[in-house]
Amino acid sequence: MSGRAAAPVIAPVSGAPEQRLQQLADAITQANNLIARLQSQIGWGVTDGSDAQPGQIGEYIFDNRTTANMLGIASGVPIDLASISLTAGDWDVQGAVYFQGSSSSGSDDLRAWVNTVSATQPSGDMGGLAIISTSSGGLVNMLAVPPIRASGTATTVVYLGCNATYGSGTMQAKGVVRARRMR
Repeated sequence: MSGRAAAPVIAPVSGAPEQRLQQLADAITQANNLIARLQSQIGWGVTDGSDAQPGQIGEYIFDNRTTANMLGIASGVPIDLASISLTAGDWDVQGAVYFQGSSSSGSDDLRAWVNTVSATQPSGDMGGLAIISTSSGGLVNMLAVPPIRASGTATTVVYLGCNATYGSGTMQAKGVVRARRMR
């Protein structure tokens, strides 16, 4: 049955009606206890606003580079803004990068990504890459990075990276990378 628990079987009851009702009530109690045990084993959701524990479904990890720590970007040079270390499991990972240019002539090519390889733009075939061309020098541009699936049997580092190709002026970036354990 590929990882699924067998459904509890309620045996036919015999005897007086009271005895039959008691047997049925006992079977229901046993089934409810089994459900409660399975829920605790798979890390069932919370209703009290608390964080999921490490290893549980819903575990959340993030890292960010804040406005106070914006990083200067050289034109055409890929860099990492942040990274997170994910333990074995199945994770959804996404990010966002904010670019701030002082001024620029012409258009700017802005790229943001999440990848398991440092300072390396992925192909984007499986998500994890956002690209925009803009002529909005001096303005803040935000790129939301679509999620990727990071699944493995060992600890994996995922990087939030970016690249900006621009004509003149300066460019700074900040961003956030986040992951949630899916299973």
